[in-house]
Amino acid sequence: MLEGDGVKSLGDENYISQQNRAEPILYREDQGIITAQPKPPHSNQQMSISTVQVGEHTLGAPVIPFIHRTGIDTLRGQPSIHIQQTFELINNLSAVSSENRYTVRAGSGEALFYASETSSKNSRLLCGYSRPFSMHITDKTNREALTLRRTTCCGPVYAPLCVNQTVQVWTPPGDLLGYVEQADSLTSCDFRVLHANKEVLYYIHGPHSWTGFLPSETSFRLMSLDMLTQVGTISRTWNSEISMHSLNIYFTDQDLDVKKKSLMIGAAFLMEYMYFQGKNWCSC
Repeated sequence: MLEGDGVKSLGDENYISQQNRAEPILYREDQGIITAQPKPPHSNQQMSISTVQVGEHTLGAPVIPFIHRTGIDTLRGQPSIHIQQTFELINNLSAVSSENRYTVRAGSGEALFYASETSSKNSRLLCGYSRPFSMHITDKTNREALTLRRTTCCGPVYAPLCVNQTVQVWTPPGDLLGYVEQADSLTSCDFRVLHANKEVLYYIHGPHSWTGFLPSETSFRLMSLDMLTQVGTISRTWNSEISMHSLNIYFTDQDLDVKKKSLMIGAAFLMEYMYFQGKNWCSC
C-alpha cells in the first residue's frame, strides 16, 4: 500500500478514513452572532410563473395567430392568377359538350379556387360556347367565393343580331361586385369593367381582328380609366409543363383590391368562352 492511499491497514481490519458530521453550533443573540439558521420570512405569495399570452412580444416579435383566408380574400397579395381547364372524357365521346371545369391557381402553382359551369343541355346544343351559364367558383374549403353569370345566348347563326356580351360578377351572400361587358368596336376586341353602379373602372383593349378570328395565344391589356396606364394583362399562352393552354392574369400592383381582381377573373372567363372555346370566333 502507498502512504498516500486513503485506505490504511490496522491489524487485520481495513478502515476508510471518513469525516464525522457535526451539527451547526448555535450561539446566543447576546454574543452578537447568529443564533439560528436564516429562514425566509413567511409569506402567502406564490412564486410567479412566466407566461406568454397571444399578442405578447416574444424575443422582440409579436405572436400573430394564423388565420386561413377564404373567399375572395384568398386573392389578397397575389401578383398573378392562372386559369386551367380540366378536360372531360365525355367531350370526346358526345356531340354535346359537357359543362366545363377549371382550376384557378396562384403564380406559385397553388390551387386557389375550383370553377364549375352550370348550364342546360339545350343551351349547350343550340348556342355552343356562346351559351348562357353560371360559373360557380369555390375556395379550398368548398365555400363559394364568386358566381359569374352570363345571360345572353348568341349562337353562330344569330351572331350579327346579338347584343354585346356581358358577364355579372357576384359574391355571397348575393352582392353584385360589377360587370364586364363587350365594348362597341368594329376592329378590336375590347371590354369595359364596371362597378355595380355601372361606373367604368377599367378598359380592356384586345388585338385588332378584321376577320373575327383570334390566334390561340393572345394578350389583352388592362388599362386605367384615362387609357394612359396599364394596370394588368390578360393573356392566353401555351403551358409546356402541362401541355395545354392556360389563361393568365397579371397585375402590376399585387395589392390591388380583391374585388377588382375578382372582376378581372370574370373578364378572363368571358374571353375564354368568346374566343378560345371551340372555334376562335370573335363577335366584336
